[in-house]
Amino acid sequence: MKKIIRSFFYFLFSLSISNFFLQNLRLDNGLSTLVKVALVLALFELFLKPIIKLLLLPISLITLGGIRIIINLVGLYLAVILVPDFLILSINNPVIIWPNLEIHFLISQGIIAHLISSIFVSFFYTFLNWLRKK
Repeated sequence: MKKIIRSFFYFLFSLSISNFFLQNLRLDNGLSTLVKVALVLALFELFLKPIIKLLLLPISLITLGGIRIIINLVGLYLAVILVPDFLILSINNPVIIWPNLEIHFLISQGIIAHLISSIFVSFFYTFLNWLRKK
């Protein structure tokens, strides 16, 4: 139970920060939609992802773990399917500006926007897990 709650809050924060940077997550009902998406991702992370990783272990060995990006993409796409108020829009901001940091993106849409969003959410989730272990 503690893992579900921790994972839920990590995904809640990760989705918020990802949306701050990319501005491509459409949350129709605001915070309630964000909570639903974080819950779906937390349940995916704790129950479905280990099974999928085990089934795709040979492919993961061949691609040196690159298939994990696709697994995370599947989790985010599952959230889009299960939560009707949640959509991932095209990335229309070509530049992310942070103090002393500027990242240029191509304007992307479709599966590439899903992939970039998945990478951002996974990065922030992993970073929060790493902070907890320190």
